[in-house]
Amino acid sequence: MTLSAALHLVACPQLADDSFDKVGDDSIPSNASFTNSAASTGGGIDIGVGASLGGSGGGPGGVTTTDGAGTGGSIAAGAPGIGGDGGTLAGDTSTSASTTGSGATTEVPTTLVYATTDNTIYAAAWDGTELAAPKALDTAEHPIGFIEARMAPDRSWALVAIQGAGDDSCQLRVYRHFGDLTAPAVTLEIGEPDNCLSARAFDIAFEQETGRALLVYALPEGELAHQIIDGSIWSEPQVVVVPGRSVAINWVRAVSDSASNRIAVGVTVQAETRKSLFVQEWDGSKFDPPHELARNGCILDAESFDLAYYEGALVALRGHASNDGFGYHLRGSDGTWPPEEFRPDTPSGNAQVIELRTMPYGVAGALFDATGTAASFGTLLWKNAGFVEETRLDNSLPDVSHFEPASLKTDIQRLGDAAVTVYVDDYEGDEDAMSSLGWAVLRPNTEWTAQQATLSIPFDQASRGAVTRSLRLARFTAAKEGLLLAFAEDDGLYVSALTDLEAGFTVPVLVEADVDGFSSTPFALLGP
Repeated sequence: MTLSAALHLVACPQLADDSFDKVGDDSIPSNASFTNSAASTGGGIDIGVGASLGGSGGGPGGVTTTDGAGTGGSIAAGAPGIGGDGGTLAGDTSTSASTTGSGATTEVPTTLVYATTDNTIYAAAWDGTELAAPKALDTAEHPIGFIEARMAPDRSWALVAIQGAGDDSCQLRVYRHFGDLTAPAVTLEIGEPDNCLSARAFDIAFEQETGRALLVYALPEGELAHQIIDGSIWSEPQVVVVPGRSVAINWVRAVSDSASNRIAVGVTVQAETRKSLFVQEWDGSKFDPPHELARNGCILDAESFDLAYYEGALVALRGHASNDGFGYHLRGSDGTWPPEEFRPDTPSGNAQVIELRTMPYGVAGALFDATGTAASFGTLLWKNAGFVEETRLDNSLPDVSHFEPASLKTDIQRLGDAAVTVYVDDYEGDEDAMSSLGWAVLRPNTEWTAQQATLSIPFDQASRGAVTRSLRLARFTAAKEGLLLAFAEDDGLYVSALTDLEAGFTVPVLVEADVDGFSSTPFALLGP
């Protein structure tokens, strides 16, 4: 039995003729609501199993703004034909944990979620050695561009969101995933179908103390909607308005503080006279006012900014559309943001893709430039309110014509006390196994060190002329701690694993030939 609740927002984010710059002229209608075959009414949204939707409570469901405008609504799923006080998904417990037949709680394993070119969505669990047989979660009617997946702090459940095209709008399909089963999708209408494959207008993060998920997604005119998902309960959508006139949100990122319920949300914004980066923080109950970190020069066609918490401070890095290097911001424990400091040395070009990872000894970073003519890659380490390392690690990358801006060309993860980054590289390795995958390691009290010259990823791409287009990294803890690498290249989607830094990555294995990661990243890794 399936169940789908759709948020129909008549005013949706639109994209300009420039394929990645979002603009919008409409306003949010006051009666925008969750709709289905039954009337929606009153408070939160409880998604379970049942043949019909119902509930109790006052007035029609609506989008609630931060100033209290709008009316509450609820959708509850109960037994077949019975609207009421909220059914639950079979196998879903009150704590949102996955269950077995005996009722024992199980952890969600590290999982690869991907979409094939026929728009079928699959999930395959990793057991520490190999992927299980993929299970089809759903099939969309239109192309899929971006997938994000996040795991709850206790690993009992996860949230998966998939952005793709629709008949009249861009669609965001959201699934609650429990390892051994996946709840039916909730579908949000968030944009126009022609261009929604070129900018990821949503993200997910978890409150680390409560275990609740925060889903944020773009709406027109600079509006950002957010909802809290607590097990099977979905809060009413609320809207935060980014200051300015005729503003449109492009990329959205959400990053959790591992020591609190705070979540930093960053959005790149386009207006008539500026290309800005705004950041605002969720404190567990509400958003702080948005703060404009950079008023102009932001890169709008890529994931060109990132945020990281460290010991109460919030670090923000962003690329510049014309200047080499990156802009640096630091929100201290006093809550203030000093002016931007621009650092030109890492990488040698514009930082088109930025990935940060909080480590016990600071914030590690990887920056990829694929603008101009020659791509380059840089790494850094920030701690004690300053940079202790900024390195142009690799300037011999493929020509930028190999890459589309929206694809994710680097990622960074923690393995023990080491930070590991993988990135799209020029061909390296043995003559019969030259791959376009570079990787580097940062250990405590050492500098970032490139690995591919001495310990290359054993994969023959050179003989086929194949190039890695996009990639993701995630931790796993099955059997032993390690990293799972998923990457899309010309011949499909592959995975490789790393458990021993001295042994390097395993030989990549083809998962699915029918995955296109050239222009976007239609796959994600779900890990702790």
